Amino acid sequence: MLTMTKVNDIRKLYFEEGKTISAIHKQTGFDRKTIRDYVEKDDFNSKISSANKESSFLKLEPYKEDIGVPPASVRGMKSKKC
Repeated sequence: MLTMTKVNDIRKLYFEEGKTISAIHKQTGFDRKTIRDYVEKDDFNSKISSANKESSFLKLEPYKEDIGVPPASVRGMKSKKC
């Protein structure tokens, strides 16, 4: 992940100076895909989507008893040590 200063430099080179992504790559050393992503991105406050942990856990729902997954009410609790 680049700092906003570096992102602004990349965007300035592309939009104001008219340099190509390849030229910016040669000048900065950043990957072309990274440069392209930051040039195309308009909203820097939106989060990058990632896999939802709950949705992947739902796939195991039919097998909970077989694999010994505790119920949701117990999952967050710490186990007692003897």
